Parts: sequence; structure tokens; C-alpha cells
Amino acid sequence: ELAEPGDPHVQEILAPIAPGLVKSVAVSNYSALTDGQTLSIDIIPSVLALDGEREIEVHSGSPVAIRFNRQGPRVVDVSRALQAASRRRLFSVDRSGIMPPA
Repeated sequence: ELAEPGDPHVQEILAPIAPGLVKSVAVSNYSALTDGQTLSIDIIPSVLALDGEREIEVHSGSPVAIRFNRQGPRVVDVSRALQAASRRRLFSVDRSGIMPPA
């Protein structure tokens, strides 16, 4: 829960608020979500910042809830994926312009 300016019970946390931007945000209340827990979003209108890149605008008349899933979305380690592709020569082209078999 975001804090009001001057609230004596404020705690600062780091939050992704825009692509590539993590800032200190004042909150008056927070808790950890447990696996499978659903949380209703009661402050409308609002914007849900999901990962610093994606955001969802919530407008009146749009009930919203989020559910924490420990399995989460799959995330690609780009550096590791590129290294694996390079080791398998997936970026190599022979002189004829034909890609090697995968």
C-alpha cells in the first residue's frame, strides 16, 4: 500500500517503475505473497507495473485480481541462450549461404 506523504509508518522499498528504472517507493504496508494466493486490486484507477517493462492500466468498472504463482512465467537467460546457440554453431553460415543443420 503506497504511503501518504508525512506518514510516520513509511518504509522505503525498491520497485520497478519503468523500463530499466528501479526507484525507492514509500509504502505503509506490505506482505509477501504465498504460492497460489490471489490479491484483489482495490485502488482504481491504477497502473500495475509488472516487471519494469510491462504495465497494465486499470480503469473503473474493471475488477482486477492477481495470483502469485511460484512457477511463474518462463524466463530466458539471453546470454546463456546465445552462448549455447553459438556453441552449436547456429549462427554459422557456410560460404554457399546455406545454414548448417541443427
